[in-house]
Amino acid sequence: MKTSELRIGNLLRDKVTKTELRVTGLTEQETVIHVIDMSMFPLQDGWGIEAIPVTEEVLLEFGFEKIDDFDVYSNVWRLGEFIVSLGDYINIHLDWTDDESIRCYEELYVHQLQNLYFALKGEELKKEEQ
Repeated sequence: MKTSELRIGNLLRDKVTKTELRVTGLTEQETVIHVIDMSMFPLQDGWGIEAIPVTEEVLLEFGFEKIDDFDVYSNVWRLGEFIVSLGDYINIHLDWTDDESIRCYEELYVHQLQNLYFALKGEELKKEEQ
């Protein structure tokens, strides 16, 4: 993962313990992180950062609600007019009535979802307890 992919506030995790981390600073050489759960600090030897895959559990933590009234799309999640459909590929819509979408063929990660949300909505995507 490159520093250029990240923004301050993005969520990542430790490779070893899976402890959630928040980006608090960025330089050309490094990403500065904050251990959200201080009971997990200091991190174990060999720690490093990795991206967090977007899952149904993650979407729930961000306040998304599952939409069950779409026959064709079985795994559609909504936060306001921001819609994510998970499946063989991932679609991101700003409004379901709009045919335009962002399609991801690879796995989608939390920091990417946060960045797309900010780019499309102009506000930060945060977990409900933040």
